[in-house]
Order: sequence, then C-alpha cells, then structure tokens
Amino acid sequence: MTAREMNKFVLVMAVVIFIITGGCDQTGAQQSDARGDSGNYSRSSVQSSRLETWEWKLACIHHGRRVSQDDPIVARFRRILDRLDRECPENSQGISDAIVRAWNLYQEETGRTVSLLWVAEQLNECIPTGSRGQIRFIEACALWLTLVD
Repeated sequence: MTAREMNKFVLVMAVVIFIITGGCDQTGAQQSDARGDSGNYSRSSVQSSRLETWEWKLACIHHGRRVSQDDPIVARFRRILDRLDRECPENSQGISDAIVRAWNLYQEETGRTVSLLWVAEQLNECIPTGSRGQIRFIEACALWLTLVD
C-alpha cells in the first residue's frame, strides 16, 4: 500500500468513526426545538433572530474574513443550504460543519488549495433531488472524499 493509499484509508476510517459516533447530530431539546412542523430541520426556526446565519458563516470562512450579508457568496451558500436542508436529515449547522470538515480533509489529503464554495457545490451535487431525508449528508461527504481525486 502506498503512502497516498494509506492516508486515504486513514481518512475514510476517521470519517466512518465520525459517522458511527453521530458527530453532527443534535440531541434532546435542541433537536425538538430545531424541527419545523414537517419534522424536518428548519434553518429559519433555529436562526430567525440571529444575524449570523450559517450561510454567512460559510461565506466568511470562504473569504477568510467577515463579509456583508449582501455578499453574493452568502446567497450561493444560502441556495446550497436550502436545498440540502430539504434533501438531508441533518440541520444547517450539521451540514455546514460537514462541508468545512470535508474542505479541510480534502485539502490535507490532496495538498491542493480549493475554495470552500467549490467543495460545497461538489457535495451538493452528490445528493440526488428528491432524496427527502433518505441520504445522510455526512455519509455523502465520506463517499465524496473517498472517490474524488
């Protein structure tokens, strides 16, 4: 086994352990408070009173500095999170955390510098339309990290 293959194996095992231990799931009262009427997580119910939305936080990480809520990248992350929020059982915080983790792991594994938005768009494409909670986003991240080159 080459060093690259060994690194990829270790990365996949780390993600599998993360999945098994339920790394991004909410529990207890937080979970029931974050769910909307349909039983799915709703970003608006979690963050209606906050100015710092998850898409804004992702845009700040993407740019490496604070940005305006009107920044076009915020809108692009909003579209991605809105879609993934509908298609995956995780909430926006869990999805955002997984995107950042996948971005960091991808860069560490490949030695390439890529934008956070590029990773988010790649991961968004991994989830088929109409999944409606059938595919856990963290599992899609693990698969993407395994297959992307």
